[in-house]
Amino acid sequence: MGVFVYGSDIKEIFLNSAYAFRKIVGGRRKLTEKFTRKISLQSENYETLLFLWLSEFLYLYDSQRLLPMEINDFTLKDYSLEATVKTGILNSSPLIYIKAITMHKIAIERRNGKLRARVIFDL
Repeated sequence: MGVFVYGSDIKEIFLNSAYAFRKIVGGRRKLTEKFTRKISLQSENYETLLFLWLSEFLYLYDSQRLLPMEINDFTLKDYSLEATVKTGILNSSPLIYIKAITMHKIAIERRNGKLRARVIFDL
């Protein structure tokens, strides 16, 4: 399953991709607030950093059924990222189960004055 995520800048791409992950897995289902987690990641480019960012959410879901609810204190600089993420537990079956985030055709590009990221999920 491939998705396009749009944003006015690179920060918005990362934030919108986290919320897209939540919507794909949880739909509009209510989450029970659970934990606030600090996420720190570093990479050699934004595409790989986006892969790592989404993989972190997949790990949280697979290990504890946690999905992102709110992202605060988000900083993105020189291919490194730090964020405080409020998570919630999904108490029902996933709308769509994502097995893996892939690097296949992952891209961040400028289109019509906005940024667009393409991510492919293995279902």
